[in-house]
Amino acid sequence: MSDINERSYLLDNLKGLLIVFVVIGHFFDVWASKYFNIRFIYTFIYLFHMPCFIFISGYLTKDPEKSRDNAFENLLVPYIVMSVLWKTYCTIFSIVLHGYSSKLLSFSILNPAYGLWYLQALFIWRYFLKDILRIKYTLLVSILLSLLVGTVNEFGTVLSMSRVIVYLPFFLAGYYARHKNYLTEILSISKKHAWIIVFITGCVALLLSLQSNSLFRFLFYYNSYHLLGLNNVVGIITRAMTLFVGLMMTAALFKILPDKQTKLVAIGRNSMVVYIGHFYIAYYFHNMFYNLTEFNILLLGSFLIFITILFLSLDSISNIYNKFMNNILNIIFIKRPIH
Repeated sequence: MSDINERSYLLDNLKGLLIVFVVIGHFFDVWASKYFNIRFIYTFIYLFHMPCFIFISGYLTKDPEKSRDNAFENLLVPYIVMSVLWKTYCTIFSIVLHGYSSKLLSFSILNPAYGLWYLQALFIWRYFLKDILRIKYTLLVSILLSLLVGTVNEFGTVLSMSRVIVYLPFFLAGYYARHKNYLTEILSISKKHAWIIVFITGCVALLLSLQSNSLFRFLFYYNSYHLLGLNNVVGIITRAMTLFVGLMMTAALFKILPDKQTKLVAIGRNSMVVYIGHFYIAYYFHNMFYNLTEFNILLLGSFLIFITILFLSLDSISNIYNKFMNNILNIIFIKRPIH
């Protein structure tokens, strides 16, 4: 891991593949409890895509002090701006479709809308990383907190605190992988073993999908075990299993994906724009085509996913987004630091 630089093809391929999985998951999420095939795909993706994404985010966090200084303009401001735009879009869509809207009435910066929780969580991790690293046995403590946070009902969607705590071990593992070569042995598995891990993950996803039409919600990580119908012991064991699967899949993907130019590289380099932009198309898809058959949902959804990723991964679209955000930041900050 120590020789993987910030602009490596491997990292771009990883981010490209993971953002494709993110888009697939969000496009099909409203049908996961309704159709088995979609539920299986959804469960398989959610077992590892965010753990791996967050691991990479931790790995790319080079300097805790600099990360804190840049967190407001690089993460918090974009989160607030995108939250306002998202709620405005949902409001207009609801008015056009139904003639009314209560979307803005429920608007809250403290409760991230849709997938924007990741920007808020990343802000918290990077802003407080310097303080978190002062804690002894930080990674072990974060794992224990990740398992225990599900035993209380107070944590939920506010500030994404449940997910912030649950996913913290992956962020720290990524950070340590860069700075202390932590987990290097785990990440140096053979390619054969990597594919075995993928197969086992598929089997776990299949078992979870067969077990219940709602158990996949466990992978959202914002409800307590009690609210999911599990006692604390079963909840802790299940979460430990799913987090371990996420870690193993992270190691597997690092081994499987090539460190060379592929079509995923362009997607990975513009992954933030794809992440932020695909919500709008997915929301339209959910509302306009909800009553389609499973086959037609998969067919039309796959086409829309392809077009969405192809369009949003264009450098020209990324340039427009960057220019827009820079203009916002120049309005807010007196003097922006040079990056």
